[in-house]
Order: sequence, then C-alpha cells, then structure tokens
Amino acid sequence: MKKERKKQIIALFILFFFFGSSTFAIVAFLPVPDNTTPQIPAGVGSIGSTHEHADFKVYINGNTIDFSQQKYQVASPYIHVEDGNGNLIHVHATGETIGFFFDTLGMKFNSTCFVLDTGEEFCNQDDRTLKFYVNDFTNNDFEKYLLKDLDQILISYGNETEEQIQSQLDSITDDAYFEGRRGSILR
Repeated sequence: MKKERKKQIIALFILFFFFGSSTFAIVAFLPVPDNTTPQIPAGVGSIGSTHEHADFKVYINGNTIDFSQQKYQVASPYIHVEDGNGNLIHVHATGETIGFFFDTLGMKFNSTCFVLDTGEEFCNQDDRTLKFYVNDFTNNDFEKYLLKDLDQILISYGNETEEQIQSQLDSITDDAYFEGRRGSILR
C-alpha cells in the first residue's frame, strides 16, 4: 500500500512538474506586447501601398542627430531608415507623417518641442526655437506633414542665423532622388 501511494505521489509530482514547465515554456516565448510601439494612425495605407523616399536632417543646437545608428534602423515596416543610411526615410505605406516616423523611433516632434528617444526635450524658449523646412521652405504642418517622394526635410532647433539655416539646408542629401532612380532601373 505504501509503495502504491509513493508511486502515485511521484507520478503526480512528475505530472505537475511536466505541466508546470510546459506552461512556463509556452508563456516565456509568447510575444510580449510592446507599449512603446505607436499605434498606426488612421488613414495610413497597408504596407506596400507606396514606395517613396525623403531626405532629412535634424539639427539640435547646431549638431546633427545620427540616425545611422543601429537602434534607429528599420524600427517600423511602415516607415524607416535602413542600410545604415540615416539621411533617407523609406516610406512603405500611404498617409505617413513625419510625426509618425519619429514616433516609431521613440521620439516626439511637434511645433513646440523635439523630444529625443532619451527623453531629452528641446522646446521653444527665449531665442531657441524649433523650425521645420520642407524643400527649402518653412512649413507649419510640423508632425502632421504628409511625406512625399523626394522631399528634403530639415528640422532645426536653436538660435541659428539665416546663414546657418542655409548651411543646414545645403547639407541635406539627394539620396532620395538616387534611390528612386536606382529603384526604377531595377524594376
């Protein structure tokens, strides 16, 4: 009788151990919801509904942000930088805004502030302001601006002179044009 009871206890122990470890294995490998991933805005098309490119630069107090870093590469299948090129935005869905692009990188951009993925804020104050240019012209759409193929975008925060702004505008690459040409040759 004791041997049978002992066998039952061992069998139950093995069963519980197997069930518990199986449950742990299943739960441990389930995808964890990422609350930092931004919601896809209303009006955004499906992935592949477009394939456009835009050049951009962001200057904070005269220094550029290096978007070629690995942590910024292909942060979203909808809109991203890739292949180590931090100057070229790849747009893969219609209706994409520059604001959503920065959201995918853990940043925030609007008419009053640029917030880095580190949480560091650069907000309008005194003589330091946030400026937004599209194709050499100031633009007041800021985060709501719908990206277009071959756009050249400058975001600049600081107290720059007109000459410094012009130098920043001149630093924007033509990668979007050449990427588009390369894509049309490959098609």
